[in-house]
Amino acid sequence: MKNHLSDKIVSLLAAGSLFISLTMPVFAQAPQNNSVTISSAEEFMSFAKSCSLDQWSHGKTVTLTED
Repeated sequence: MKNHLSDKIVSLLAAGSLFISLTMPVFAQAPQNNSVTISSAEEFMSFAKSCSLDQWSHGKTVTLTED
């Protein structure tokens, strides 16, 4: 009986450890930067290329520092 209880405890700890290891990268992600500064034609072209992705530009604030 003691063997079955210790097996269950070890299994529970292993499952908990696996769950935590799989969810930690989600919580460890850095916050997304929602502002973009454009000061050159090259930066503008890079911005335009990134905007072709569906969700990339949503919620972004763009600051133009040069004409």
